Amino acid sequence: MHQELSTHDAINFVIETQKSLVGFYQSAASLVENAAGRRIFDRLADETRNRLTHYYHLHYGDGTVEYDSFMASPMLGDSAMQHELNHKLTRDMNDHQAREFAMREELDIERRLKLYAGHVINPVAREILRQAAEETGRHAQIIESEYAHTMGMVHETDINTFVRE
Repeated sequence: MHQELSTHDAINFVIETQKSLVGFYQSAASLVENAAGRRIFDRLADETRNRLTHYYHLHYGDGTVEYDSFMASPMLGDSAMQHELNHKLTRDMNDHQAREFAMREELDIERRLKLYAGHVINPVAREILRQAAEETGRHAQIIESEYAHTMGMVHETDINTFVRE
């Protein structure tokens, strides 16, 4: 079913989605006792916060004081993310497991944003959701690339070494 969504509402939806993801990563970092896993979640929270900043400034303008208080306000926890966090996160999760965990979450958000965009009539709002999905997908690819590299798998930067003509 198609729905009308304003540009303002689309940006707000992306902001809330990204803010939930920041909260998810911050919660994960506070729960994981393994230092390497905690560092991964802290870094992912920072990277997601940087993406969120772009949408926040589109929506609210450039007021840094307002942004700081917005980020300090409680995160709206996505219940699916919280369920995943509560049931699959382990305190001894290492950096490899943290990346796997994060990849799944980012890919799920990308899928949900694309699905939502497909039902939006307003072309500007649909494009905002599509771009947010692409950014989330690129972030998931970066996490996947780091994971492959740290696991000793063939990394895309090494691919020419293994290609034979």
